[in-house]
Amino acid sequence: MAQVIRAPHRQHDAAGNRIPVRTCVACRARRPQAQLLRIAKGTNGLEPDERRKLEGRGWYVCKDKLECLSIKGLGKFARAEAAGLVLKLELWHKNLSEESKPAYEIKQVTQVIQG
Repeated sequence: MAQVIRAPHRQHDAAGNRIPVRTCVACRARRPQAQLLRIAKGTNGLEPDERRKLEGRGWYVCKDKLECLSIKGLGKFARAEAAGLVLKLELWHKNLSEESKPAYEIKQVTQVIQG
């Protein structure tokens, strides 16, 4: 049986400082925390938490993978709240500045959500 190779739990930058690694709940990929979007469950329900400062339980999803931001990907942990969360993610994406937008366009995300 072949041994599964996984990304390391701990990564370090050029200066030797530790980079936090998190797992996407939709695709289970391990990535540096800065490449993922935190979704927090607080008093207002599920909300995107770009600055990672909101209180409450948090999950991470890939910012740049359409599959992770779709209802199917978010439904793995959001269940009934997935549809509302997708609408909040669309608003979050529209409010991003042009420099910080991921490589995909919002119409591609909308097509995946509706399709």
